[in-house]
Amino acid sequence: MNKNFKNVLIFLSVSVLIIASLSSCNSVINSDTNTTTQVDQSISEVSSNEPTEEAMTETEVIETNPPIEYFDIPSYTLNFNDSTPYDDADGFISEDEENVVLKSGANYTLKGTLNNKRIRVVEGNMPEIFITLDGFNVKGSIDSLILIVDNCVASIELADKSSNVIAISDVDQSKYQDTYHNAAIFSRNLINFFGNGSLTIKTDNESSIESEDSVYFISGNYTFNTNGDAVRVKNEVSFKSGNYDITCGDDAIKAKSDTDGHIVVEDASMKINAGDKGFTSDGIVTVYGGDINIDSYGESISGKVVALLGGDINLKSGDDAINSTDGKQDKKSNQRGVYTKIANCNLYIDAVMDGIDSNGDLYLDSGKIFIDGADNNNERIIDYNGIVTYGNMLEFVGVGPSSKMQDLGEDENKNYIIVYYKDPMNVKKASDEIIVKDEDNNLIISHTTKKSYYAVMIASPLLIPGRKYIISTKGKTVEVMLEPGKNEIYDR
Repeated sequence: MNKNFKNVLIFLSVSVLIIASLSSCNSVINSDTNTTTQVDQSISEVSSNEPTEEAMTETEVIETNPPIEYFDIPSYTLNFNDSTPYDDADGFISEDEENVVLKSGANYTLKGTLNNKRIRVVEGNMPEIFITLDGFNVKGSIDSLILIVDNCVASIELADKSSNVIAISDVDQSKYQDTYHNAAIFSRNLINFFGNGSLTIKTDNESSIESEDSVYFISGNYTFNTNGDAVRVKNEVSFKSGNYDITCGDDAIKAKSDTDGHIVVEDASMKINAGDKGFTSDGIVTVYGGDINIDSYGESISGKVVALLGGDINLKSGDDAINSTDGKQDKKSNQRGVYTKIANCNLYIDAVMDGIDSNGDLYLDSGKIFIDGADNNNERIIDYNGIVTYGNMLEFVGVGPSSKMQDLGEDENKNYIIVYYKDPMNVKKASDEIIVKDEDNNLIISHTTKKSYYAVMIASPLLIPGRKYIISTKGKTVEVMLEPGKNEIYDR
């Protein structure tokens, strides 16, 4: 492990422990930048207003004073393919019937295959442990195969080009009673994952990874296959980079702490197939970039605040694709502090129910948004309880039902078109290409739909009042002389 990077992780780990200790004493940290609590307070103050930049910033790193003094820590290699997996380890390593016990305050490299025993971490002389997985395979019917229950922050490195596997099956939960930990990797504190190797986790009903604090994925290649949740935390889960292939029977990424769970994606490649929700948080979901593909039976992305601020995002949902809600107030009311904000990203949605559903405000600032909404007239392309605004640089095509249409607002400085196909005989079919051209035959915008629809809503910075536009679909053409603001056309 790079020593400088290890020192950075030590610094961050100790900072996290200090913050947690201060929180437990109900201390208040005052700063111009935002802690997670301050982020939540910012959210609660937003109602029918453009969200502040502060509401989208990440949790600060609080410097400690006096500065941390770094120590060289001992390193041990355990190769479970050898008859004697490790040498005398000065009391840092021990074994019992179910556990290989590692004390924190050291760096461990794990190799080979470990059968029906877990790696259990206990607190040593420092509150950090560094584990490098280098061709390590562990499998068994034990509840957690990497278990960190003491007051210890773990950093897990995937060695370059290494392939590592954790597999749990046929766990007898009654054997563990109140001590059952429902995850392949379980920790009560922060876990950091990084490196250029791969980690595959296979479980029956257990989660792949669970932390009662936070999990930070810095880099690496991950495959999670489980009938339960894939990653579950109480505070924050973040993805700085890396590749993630997730198949789960429940939620893929869950951050639940009653008020301020946070999911952050900076620049990751994610392919998710979820039996329930994709990303779900009771706080903020923020995407800054990356390539994200979610196919979910439930909502693809849900949170009190959903902020999609970059990247290529494809959502296929058996429910609302995006849902902003606090989960407490009346769903029909304008929920204070709840909003969806979309900017600078390429977003495609295929939803059985609403494409975007905000129980508060809806801000469509910029980027490209294409929505194939439901053909059920009880659902909507976009659904919001508060206000809606959109930016002049937005490119938008949404198709869906017409009877409960919510539009993009009444701002005469923002120009858009809605075409209603009233006659059921004129319903537009899946695979229609919607083409919008101006009177000089210049292409304005186009979209090939995957759903049947009764209405289409179109916005583009190239729509200019006083010019004629032609909207073409299979076997049908309508024209509009554009006026400022909303333009509605009824195809009868």
